Amino acid sequence: MNVPNQFPKLNHATSKLAIVGEAPGNEEELMGAPFVGASGRLLRSVLSQCGIAFDQCFVGNVCQIRPPGNEIDSFPWDSNEIQGGITSLRQDLSAFGPNAILALGASALRVFAPSLGVSKKDEFHIPIGNYRGSILLDEHTTDSSRPFKIIASFHPSYILRCISDVPLFKFDVARAAAQSKFPELRRTPRNITTRPTIGQVTDFLNDLLLTKKKAAFDIEGWADNVGVTMLSIATSPTVCLVIPLFFEGRHYWSEYDEALVWSLLGAWLADPTCPKGCQNVTYELFVLAWNHKLRIAGVRDDTMFKHWELFPELEKSLGVQTSIYTEEPYYKHEGDSDDPDIKLLYNGKDSCCTIECDLAQEPLLRKTARSYEHYQFNCSLIPAINYMALRGCAFDRNAANAELESTNSAALVLQTEIEAVLGRDFNAKSTPDNQW
Repeated sequence: MNVPNQFPKLNHATSKLAIVGEAPGNEEELMGAPFVGASGRLLRSVLSQCGIAFDQCFVGNVCQIRPPGNEIDSFPWDSNEIQGGITSLRQDLSAFGPNAILALGASALRVFAPSLGVSKKDEFHIPIGNYRGSILLDEHTTDSSRPFKIIASFHPSYILRCISDVPLFKFDVARAAAQSKFPELRRTPRNITTRPTIGQVTDFLNDLLLTKKKAAFDIEGWADNVGVTMLSIATSPTVCLVIPLFFEGRHYWSEYDEALVWSLLGAWLADPTCPKGCQNVTYELFVLAWNHKLRIAGVRDDTMFKHWELFPELEKSLGVQTSIYTEEPYYKHEGDSDDPDIKLLYNGKDSCCTIECDLAQEPLLRKTARSYEHYQFNCSLIPAINYMALRGCAFDRNAANAELESTNSAALVLQTEIEAVLGRDFNAKSTPDNQW
């Protein structure tokens, strides 16, 4: 049975959002409408939290026919079911003219951005976990048409099975709701200098030493015989300088110029009055100290620590943070590129996104004074952690195991008390349904 795409039933004057899923399920087939089952109920709930009614939106699917086992991969991508569904979907989207499209699931994203996919063992795969939250442009447009904005996210049916990703799903839906209020693509411009002259480097670092403006920095390299290959410094989300050091198999600068670069870098890094920020700063501190004997001071913020304080249940990578706090599309794969200019730009994006994340996190964290105090306490431990990483420390495993056992026992006691309050303890005769 064909389940047609559904145009908005309510006025959508303030936003034009299209929601595209993969294929109808059993309840959708019975009702003859998309997203009326459990996935639809979850989607409705999250949309309402973002101030958008489900009936304000265009709602459709890549395939309008229920696939065997509710698995869209049961239909080959070049089958009539898929390709006919895509044709109908594009015709309906053109008639609706959305400001933004929320693409739910890898198959939905594939319709609009097939270049993101990779073929492995004759199977096409789009890493939806990487690109969720990214604001992309529809790759299938003509010169005369405006490309649709696409916001990718997990399919609600996946979220129902993987409850830990609910916060990310909510972030993505909120982003789609915000983007649906205007048609154009708006992104923070990045002015990243990737192959600077020695004059640009010395002017930039001398200015930092003089003005004491806060900056975020990021290194590429390892604690090996090469060490840092490049280092970027961003003074804002829009301005960044990348300093190549060991690049394309050789030193980037002459011996004299490299000595000058390291001298100024060392002075800036060691100056406690020059405020700095990082993502996972303990790594930067270790590599710079271990390989290059540089002392680092003045680190005021670490976006990984901040994000942990705000959302301790979520992944802490810069890629995930970028998808939440910035509108930069996913770029972390560029770090593995064989193109040297892409790698330089990647290093610059890391610093730009780090300072942009930091600026977004700061007011959120300051709303809760105790959380901000705890964050500052964690930052105060950075020098000690770095010292131990470089020189080691005496560690009493027996005492640590005893403390862990004591903490676990105390946690079990508290958990038992909580279960008793909720009526779920072993002594309870019955548990009311509404308490589960």
